[in-house]
Amino acid sequence: MKDYTNNTPIFSEALKITETSDPAHADIVNTAPIQVFQNTLCNRQSIEQLKQSAVSTEDYNPEVSYQVGDYCLYQNTLYKCVQETTGEWNPICWQQTSALGEIEGLRGTIVQQEAVISSLEEMLVTGNVISDLVTGDGDRFVSVNGDGFKALKKIQFK
Repeated sequence: MKDYTNNTPIFSEALKITETSDPAHADIVNTAPIQVFQNTLCNRQSIEQLKQSAVSTEDYNPEVSYQVGDYCLYQNTLYKCVQETTGEWNPICWQQTSALGEIEGLRGTIVQQEAVISSLEEMLVTGNVISDLVTGDGDRFVSVNGDGFKALKKIQFK
C-alpha cells in the first residue's frame, strides 16, 4: 500500500462508496477512503484552530485582516469569521459562537465519519473487495463479491 498525503484537504459532507452493482474501478474504490482521510485532516485543522483560539482569542481589531475561520472577541462575546473582513466591525462577516458549540459541531462530524469508516472496514474485512488480482498478461482486476472487473487505468499494488 502506498502512503497518501494531502496538504490542502477539502471537507465533504458526502462520500462515494462502491456498491455491489458498481463496476469496481480502483479510482472508485479509493475515492471513499481518500475523502475520509481528507475529512479527518480538515477536522484536525479545525480542532487545532479551536485550541489556538481558546487560549489566544483577542479583541476585534479593525486594523487586522480576518480570514474565514478566524476567531475574535467583540463586546466580550466569541465570534467566528464567515467572510473575509477588515476595518470597522461588520456583523454580516461574523457568526456568534462558543468553544463548546464549535466542539459539538466537530463531534457530530466525527460521529458521521466513524460510521462511514466502519462500513468501509466491513467491506474490506468481509472480503467484498479484493484488489490484487493479476492475469498472465499483466492486466489488473478487482473483485467485488466474486465478480471481476478490469481496471480502467494501470494500478500498482504493493
